[in-house]
Amino acid sequence: MVAKGDIFTGHDKDMYTITNENTQTYKNNSSYKIHINVFDSPEEYAEFHRANVQDKYNNSYNISWGGGLSSDNAQTLIDGDTRNLAKAEKILSKLEVSDILTDNVPMLETCIAGFAPNVPAYLAGQPEAMLDLVTSEQPNVNAPIRIFVETTVSSAVTHAQLMNRGVATLAFVMAMNTLRPVELYTVSVIESDNRQGTYGKVIKLASAPLDLARAVFMLTEPGFARALLFPDVSHLSGKLATIGPWPFNSEPMQDNYTTIMRDVIGMNDNDIFLKGGYLFDNLMLSDPIAWVNKMVREHSNTGK
Repeated sequence: MVAKGDIFTGHDKDMYTITNENTQTYKNNSSYKIHINVFDSPEEYAEFHRANVQDKYNNSYNISWGGGLSSDNAQTLIDGDTRNLAKAEKILSKLEVSDILTDNVPMLETCIAGFAPNVPAYLAGQPEAMLDLVTSEQPNVNAPIRIFVETTVSSAVTHAQLMNRGVATLAFVMAMNTLRPVELYTVSVIESDNRQGTYGKVIKLASAPLDLARAVFMLTEPGFARALLFPDVSHLSGKLATIGPWPFNSEPMQDNYTTIMRDVIGMNDNDIFLKGGYLFDNLMLSDPIAWVNKMVREHSNTGK
């Protein structure tokens, strides 16, 4: 267990666990259980999965629906997989982001008349001995922004739709990474135990540089979204999870979904949260280029 605000600041343990006590929504709710493990890297999670999950629950779900064996997918989290990277790069090449790759960044400029004296320039006898606040177009170098991508998708979403959705989210992350540094996290949680609790995991990916080899797999493959999630939830809840409802007795289209998710995971106001792949998210599934353009323009000023 870890106090809110400390979850993503780095630690020397293998993982943290988010429980009811870390949330406002469920802090005093003894009848609904929150158990979400937070891992500092995909490799850390893969070690946990191998040690605790894969030999017990690998065959507890539809293998073809899940995209493959859980043990193979745990190894991919260590090896990485960039097969779908070219598709994300193709979307990225079509984005309309050229006009926001630079920002009007406030800066001080020497001038004849300004709001504050430039003492060294004055003592040197230079005519431009004042400072004024101006804006200059230059690459955005603001502080890193954290992006939390929910990898859970509706059970009726096809493998192709799941991949297209993942490629779109990956392209969005890559586009944002051209605007400012990005810290990327995946969020994989569902309900279990007869809807009496939400279980799953949050995994941090390396961001300097962005760990594309693992990000591609984690965002675009059913092997991560399904084949690893359901055995994990079976382990954490103690109940076999062959299919799971959306978390928190809610779903992505409901008004309270994002609010609860941000509270439980411990996101701050400037963090970007991309909800899971809901079956009726038509723009993301049918026109990923339009969706990414919309998202980049919506979030390009986040956290400034």
